[in-house]
Amino acid sequence: MSYIKGIKNTRSITADDYANCTLLVRDNEVIKILDAHGYEIINFSVFDLAGNPSMVDQSFLPLKTKLISDRTLFAHMNKDIGWLLITRFPFNLFRSNHFLKHKQNNEGFQERVIQVSEEKKSKPRFIYTHFYMPHAPYFFDKNGMLKSESVIFREYNVSPPAAYLEYVTYTNSKIRELITIIQKNNPEAVIILLSDHGFREKGSTRYDHFFQNLNAVYYADKDYTGLYDSITSVNQFRVVINKLFHGSLPLLKDSTIFLVDKK
Repeated sequence: MSYIKGIKNTRSITADDYANCTLLVRDNEVIKILDAHGYEIINFSVFDLAGNPSMVDQSFLPLKTKLISDRTLFAHMNKDIGWLLITRFPFNLFRSNHFLKHKQNNEGFQERVIQVSEEKKSKPRFIYTHFYMPHAPYFFDKNGMLKSESVIFREYNVSPPAAYLEYVTYTNSKIRELITIIQKNNPEAVIILLSDHGFREKGSTRYDHFFQNLNAVYYADKDYTGLYDSITSVNQFRVVINKLFHGSLPLLKDSTIFLVDKK
């Protein structure tokens, strides 16, 4: 619901900037507002939320821990040598620890959301789920067939658009399946489907693709007053919260800002 503050140079993002972002995610305004309205917060994501730590298996260290450990000798060795081993050599240990857990997390997310949606509770709930797809690695083709490890790792290194598009098709089918189940179990549920970025091909400078986010909302009453085609993520929850709680949160200017890591 807010733009990032405190960044001195958008073309030179530092570890301290990332550390600041983890705090902004943890202490975000959405959770504060929902908590004040008596919502139970259920966190199925790789991010810690205030009072609701991440409950899922992660491929990497939690970001706040990674930012600290990245400054150690071991972290540099793991980053520089470990990734070489992961992407160039068939070591099952590295593969399972860094890549295949994304697949396990995606499958676990869906199962947990379905289980929670089947529960009947008097208290309202906010279920935050983070699917790591259609982000690479591209585990499945468009028909849901699991690819071989050699293909998965080769495509990860080059990020071919065709493989991405097939994984998008697969992802869409799984999301539709999940939404159908949620609506069956809880017809009054508000469903918000957001991506954090668009297609980012390795080496691409098509920044317009980076910001082509998916943004979709479902209201049981089908009244979508307040939403508009060019809405960005910073205003999405402002509109939803205003509708649900008859609020008057002002909308911010819809903007996109490209950040570049410090070299």
